Amino acid sequence: MNVDIVLPEPHPKQQEILDNRKRFNHLQCGRRFGKTELIKELTDPVIDGYPVAIFCPIERDFLKIWEELCALYRDIIRKKNETYHTLELITGGVIHMWSMKAVDNGRGEKYKRVILDEFAKAIYGKKSWEETIRATLTDYKGDAWFLSTPKGRKNYFCLLKTLNKDNPDWRFQNYTSYENPYLDKKEIDSARSYTSDGKLSHAFRQEYLAQDVDANEMPFLYCFDEVKHTGNSFDLDASLPLWLSFDFNVMPQTCVLGQRIDNDTLKIRKLIRLDNASIYDMCNHIKIKYAKYYWMSTGDATGKNRSGTTRGNLSYWSIIKKELSLSDQQIKLRGKNLDHTTSQVICNSVLEHKDVVIHDECSELIDDCLFASVDEHGKLIKTPDRGLHFFDGLRYIIGANFPEILKIK
Repeated sequence: MNVDIVLPEPHPKQQEILDNRKRFNHLQCGRRFGKTELIKELTDPVIDGYPVAIFCPIERDFLKIWEELCALYRDIIRKKNETYHTLELITGGVIHMWSMKAVDNGRGEKYKRVILDEFAKAIYGKKSWEETIRATLTDYKGDAWFLSTPKGRKNYFCLLKTLNKDNPDWRFQNYTSYENPYLDKKEIDSARSYTSDGKLSHAFRQEYLAQDVDANEMPFLYCFDEVKHTGNSFDLDASLPLWLSFDFNVMPQTCVLGQRIDNDTLKIRKLIRLDNASIYDMCNHIKIKYAKYYWMSTGDATGKNRSGTTRGNLSYWSIIKKELSLSDQQIKLRGKNLDHTTSQVICNSVLEHKDVVIHDECSELIDDCLFASVDEHGKLIKTPDRGLHFFDGLRYIIGANFPEILKIK
């Protein structure tokens, strides 16, 4: 049986990348440059019977490319595993999709090519590459592709350029969104934003021009240290109150769970994210999973006035209080949410002078802490690509547990 697999035709800049490849390729590109189409092209060793792996920061990051690869190779798929996201082809080639949430993912495998997508977002990118992924290339003397929109300077994706700048096996390339010939340049221009002194905003320079502009030139948590403030040597303690910090997004519903260990120590252990869910669903989830704990609660103060139901006009906090059978003493809310500037001062003071530790499994929150930034007016920046879904929950739980750090009512 003869089957033609038509790989996407690269646009000129994608072809330039392919023509100038080396063994280790570092591609820093703006939004909508065409990274997904390039990844599809880069899976071509499977046609010759070789194994290829795609690594992403978390599972959700590879779902789109998984669907597109299933469609691309549909006529030659011998076996497809939707659970482990593995394609086995009649050529003998295999495609494995891995997240980098666990450093050992991919250990023991061998690949002709590995593709590390959105690598700047990978919390465990350095450990995954150095301890696991690099060794998978040994048998076939395979190559590696690091692809990402930049995420500031405080990450391993950026550091790779410094570590390997004189290594002849490495090639570093940078492309803006403007270099995708299929994008309307006027549409990109319309996304330009400026600071108060007339300079291009950090967000535009990073997201569209693919520049190493550290959002952390203007970080929200400038005292956050990934080594100091993350760990995995603790778990929930049933003898201590369990703090629930609610944020009332339209979607998803989120809650940050932590415990005050002593006067100076707060440990964040769990995150709850419920898509397409109501506040009732969130309360039911908590009652089922965490029934043995004594609850304390805090969160978004606007929930006292916003309706959390289509049945009647009950506020979010009225529902939480009723559903979780909380007393007034178990609910710690400010009269109104602090402005971002004040909240920033409190959070950084706590990080500097108290012991706050976020469990390694809370990778989305750690990601938020690393990349949360403020604009020139001190306002927290949120975008569709960086929703910071758990970040407000962290701000609220810090403020509720250390109200004495600043004398603010």
